[in-house]
Amino acid sequence: MLDPIISNVWFKKVLIDDGSALNILFIGALTELGLTKDNLVLIDSPFWGIVPGRASQPLEQITLPVQFGTANHFRTEYVNFFMADFDTAYNTILG
Repeated sequence: MLDPIISNVWFKKVLIDDGSALNILFIGALTELGLTKDNLVLIDSPFWGIVPGRASQPLEQITLPVQFGTANHFRTEYVNFFMADFDTAYNTILG
């Protein structure tokens, strides 16, 4: 696990999945970020492997700055997230 800062909000429940190419932000994190669905861009592509045995349809997508590291030594990357309309034990999954 890693505790990155996403769009100026420190998230403590983040899973890093180096076997995945998806970056997923779950719906519960949208409110924590102070964002609404108006900030999202519509997409039309389902993804597999999050809910066993079935496809999940993301709501939309959004690109947000993600800061990794400490206050003295950090790096910020802009990450494209798919917004999933369900919650898990994590706020986000970084692939």
